[in-house]
Amino acid sequence: EQLGEKQQQLNLELIKVKEERDQLKSEMDRFYALPNPCGVGMGLDLTVREVQGARTEVLSVIDLVHGMSAYNCGVITAGDTLVEVDGTLTMGQKLDNVKARIAGKRGSRVKLRFCRKTDGDEYTVVLKRGAWGA
Repeated sequence: EQLGEKQQQLNLELIKVKEERDQLKSEMDRFYALPNPCGVGMGLDLTVREVQGARTEVLSVIDLVHGMSAYNCGVITAGDTLVEVDGTLTMGQKLDNVKARIAGKRGSRVKLRFCRKTDGDEYTVVLKRGAWGA
């Protein structure tokens, strides 16, 4: 008799888990159906910097969208220079072209290399496009 009650309890828990799984799947389907392309939540602008004694236009981070992957990675700061997008240097490229390279299919990843404004150190991050809280 106890075995039967335990089996019934496990069956109820299994039903709850399946319902939760189905809810999550539905939410993910809704998320991936949102418009593409999308970015990582990072504003960029052309700024003039002194690079090796010459004034050069570079792409600088001007803001980060709270809750998006660029913000949530905790590494990127306003003023840092974007050096590379997926292995392609940004120097000499138009702002719109670089933004288009960063944007892509929701949920896909993009590799970005930056130069820190404060100390000149370079760092690389891989961010998920269109991800809130990721």
